[in-house]
Amino acid sequence: MNKKAIQQYFVVLGIGMLVCGIWQGLEWIIDGQIVHRYVDDIIGLTLMASLYFNFKSWTGK
Repeated sequence: MNKKAIQQYFVVLGIGMLVCGIWQGLEWIIDGQIVHRYVDDIIGLTLMASLYFNFKSWTGK
């Protein structure tokens, strides 16, 4: 694994954490609490996979 690949992983991880934070913030504003739901895990994994593969193709690797 080279330096560029590691940087890409961290960028995607950062974007995923940002999306997760926004998601939880909206959940707190709308529902008044943050509740763990299995559907959130499924959507989050799908979103992270999509982010990774789209970011990888966007950077041209």
